[in-house]
Amino acid sequence: MKRNLQCYFDIEIEKQICKDYINGEGGATYLKNKYNAKTVSTIYSILKAYNIPRRNLSDARRIAANYSIDETCFTNYNDAETCYWLGVMYTDGYLSKTSDYTNYFGISVQESDEEWLNKFKKYLKYTGEIHHYKVGNSGYKPGTPYVRLQVGNNKIVKNLETLGVVEHKTKIINSIPK
Repeated sequence: MKRNLQCYFDIEIEKQICKDYINGEGGATYLKNKYNAKTVSTIYSILKAYNIPRRNLSDARRIAANYSIDETCFTNYNDAETCYWLGVMYTDGYLSKTSDYTNYFGISVQESDEEWLNKFKKYLKYTGEIHHYKVGNSGYKPGTPYVRLQVGNNKIVKNLETLGVVEHKTKIINSIPK
């Protein structure tokens, strides 16, 4: 049975599409392909019909990259651990805002400090990867190995900005929360 004559799928399949979307199985493009829908708009129309809000950009990115993170970190800085990591973000962290969709924060350190970076990952409850690199020819000590934890998340970037962390912050800290 269909909701109305214009519907592409029957109600049971529409409900399964909604369930898959809510459970983060994939985005609209993935679901379009999985259920052989004509267009992505078909999937969005189904979500709208069942009053399921579309994901924000951070949620979409997290699902596409297949990681989880606690987006409430850096919202309350009344505990010592949050204050510690906020201080780290002021000094050694960075924000990168290249567009409305791509807002990142992260920390890069020498490879011998990877265990310390894993503690930051644990604080964030982040399930993504720490990446290994070598300094390029134009960088400080070419060939030196380093590790980076970089996360794309608009909510956390906004929280960090609210707390005074700024992009390109070298020698520019506007305020520290009291």
